[in-house]
Amino acid sequence: MELLPSDENILLKVYIGQNVRGEPAGILQSEFKEEGEQIVRLIKKGLIALIGWYNLTLYITTMKGSIIAEDLIIKRIAENEKQLQDMLKEIPERVLGFFIRRFISNDLSFLSEGPPYVTQYDEKWENQVLEDGRIWVLWRKLFDSLVSIGLCVKAHSYVSTRGGEIREVRYAISPEVKKYLVSKYSSLTDFTEEDESLLKAFSLLVSNWYFFLPDYDSESSRKKLYDLLKYYLLDESIIAKIIDDMSKLKVTSVYHGLLSESKPFEVYDKDRYFIYLKENIIKPAVNKLLGKSTQYIVKRELPPFFKEAEDKLESARVLLNSEKYASSLGELQTAVELLIKGVLNFSDIEFPKEHDVSDKLPEAYGKLEIRFSDPEKRELRKCLAQITILSRILSRIRNEFKYPVLDISPSEIFDFPLDSMARELIQEFETLYSQIQSMLERLL
Repeated sequence: MELLPSDENILLKVYIGQNVRGEPAGILQSEFKEEGEQIVRLIKKGLIALIGWYNLTLYITTMKGSIIAEDLIIKRIAENEKQLQDMLKEIPERVLGFFIRRFISNDLSFLSEGPPYVTQYDEKWENQVLEDGRIWVLWRKLFDSLVSIGLCVKAHSYVSTRGGEIREVRYAISPEVKKYLVSKYSSLTDFTEEDESLLKAFSLLVSNWYFFLPDYDSESSRKKLYDLLKYYLLDESIIAKIIDDMSKLKVTSVYHGLLSESKPFEVYDKDRYFIYLKENIIKPAVNKLLGKSTQYIVKRELPPFFKEAEDKLESARVLLNSEKYASSLGELQTAVELLIKGVLNFSDIEFPKEHDVSDKLPEAYGKLEIRFSDPEKRELRKCLAQITILSRILSRIRNEFKYPVLDISPSEIFDFPLDSMARELIQEFETLYSQIQSMLERLL
């Protein structure tokens, strides 16, 4: 069917704009105040029809009109493809991937007036990201580019049925435009799987947060967290990391876990809780989309005890090579002590001012195990058991190795070769230190 260029434009405006509420439900008659002549022609040709919505009139394409409009849209995409691609190059790839993967692939109608109003209780992380002014500017650039070449329509999606007041202008696209964008830019990614897990954790921790207030009962809190973890397909360890970070700021308790008799965790300061999640998850996500270097969650380092233990280990090696075996074992005992205190400090466990605090390691294991897979749990348990035995052996003979007895050095007192003992225990500790350090660094 032959159509005038002006009639083609109006047909496409109806065809695209009728999706302004997310489906072909019509576009308000009031959007065509100056196109009455073309509208009449298109109605006579059977390409568009009038429908009623409450006491309002809307236009919608007929089956015949939709077939013609679909061909026109495909033709328009082909004619303007180069221009469109050039315009979209001005949008960072990750941001464009975010728009297409999270929004365009799921809908035909989108906000145009904004950025969207998002409260701290909005659990949808995608909205929290879109709210950022830098992202919103690019959002507008994307859709205004589509509008400029006739592949998108801005129209009102809401009308008050009482006063007739029209509100909420939205962008609308057609299924063909959606298909083109999704297929053309399907290779663009916004976030890695690890990033997305953290963003899902944001949603989990924002939704139903009140279940974790101090006065809420423990059983309901455990069940709610269990259900949320299943819903978001998340491992408990990622929640443990975030909560343990917040506990450093006294925003929450430490993470106790699903199997704890108490609540998995408690929120002490509601306002700082939401601020922390926004600042440490959403803002870094925005920076990542924009190509700025960022770090999710406040980066923790291993406690200073680990470096001190390594220094003492080096002293033990030097003394061993100098054939000062008793002194070497004394330094080794201090290295073991410092390593254990480092593990306890990392696990937020207080310990007394004593040389051997290995009796606290089972408590540390209980807090750390939920953050490892089953094979890793076994490795961790074995390492902590070995370091416990090593600590108890060295602590009991510490003074005898470190200080003379009746002005006689330990090497003169004992008949057995201290050199082989020192060498073997130092090698054992080197292995344990490396294994424990490596396992805990994975949690940073």
